[in-house]
Amino acid sequence: MKKLIMKCADERRRAFAMITSVWEDDGKRFVEKCAVRKEGRRHLENMMRYRTLLDEIYPGVRVCPAKLTEDGLVFDFIEGSSLEDRYRLAASEGDRDALVLYMKSHAELLDSVPGGTVPFEETDSFREWFGDGSVYAGKPAYRAANFDATASNIILQDGEPVFIDYEWVNEFPVPRDLVVYHAIRDSYYHIPELESLLPLAEAIALVGVETEKEVLQRSYEHFFFSYVYGSDSDAGLSALTDRKKIDYLANERTLLAERMWKENERAVLVQRSEIDRLTKELEEARKKYADLDQSWFWRWDETRDALQKFREENAALRESLRLMEQDRDTWKSNFETVTNSRSYKDMMKLKGILGRK
Repeated sequence: MKKLIMKCADERRRAFAMITSVWEDDGKRFVEKCAVRKEGRRHLENMMRYRTLLDEIYPGVRVCPAKLTEDGLVFDFIEGSSLEDRYRLAASEGDRDALVLYMKSHAELLDSVPGGTVPFEETDSFREWFGDGSVYAGKPAYRAANFDATASNIILQDGEPVFIDYEWVNEFPVPRDLVVYHAIRDSYYHIPELESLLPLAEAIALVGVETEKEVLQRSYEHFFFSYVYGSDSDAGLSALTDRKKIDYLANERTLLAERMWKENERAVLVQRSEIDRLTKELEEARKKYADLDQSWFWRWDETRDALQKFREENAALRESLRLMEQDRDTWKSNFETVTNSRSYKDMMKLKGILGRK
């Protein structure tokens, strides 16, 4: 079994810090999401509950199967292209009409909840996730929604949409404008060139969002910075007198970043070795292809097909290598950022002071 891709979100709150990996075992791929810390187990259990809810509120969308194991949550690997791929293609080709079509289809998918919308009423759960909701009072709202239904989390398989990740599902009423805004806005973070093709302000108007963008962005930022990435209840440095706590806080993220960097580095080396092997086979196949007497057409055709297969495998491996190197460089940068940060140096200084007592 080999790891193909790994992404880590350890900078989140302890309850939400996750590592997501794509594995391949005997030719079959699967996705595993594991909690970085023990507090994250509940988040994984919630996702199993979310899956059941999504089946109910989006009957026209398939939800990626998952099973909870002792180690984490294991998902099927869904083959196909993402809706974000369609957005990206439209941007690269400068096809505004196609982009508008994709975005409207995206919004229609979110609107497909049975029973349509209800007037929004603020709840405690909404305030916890998004902050003050009084500005949305009476606006159209979904009774429940998949706030994680971004274009990157929707795979089109045989023409049908599939939700492949569902970490953030609202089990309470949430304004329709906020859900649609987030779904569309997320792609502009990942594909900056969308703005020049179709400005975000125009895009959200085209999909029926009427609430002011500044209001929606404020709610989104509360969710992102306060709910997902907000600080936990760990005491500040001034209250830390326990040497073990200082060791823990000073080293935890550093060690994790270093471990992930090294693990990605090993994966890169394995992938490079595989590419070298395949490149040699590709050269041998190319030589055979060039030497063939083309009157033996069936042999020529057979070798040509084999050569094309080698090319495709080589291209896939190189793309996988690029992603691995990107992850490795990210974790190396994280490691260097943490160890060079003022807070880390302050903790190490305090650790040294306490150690001399």
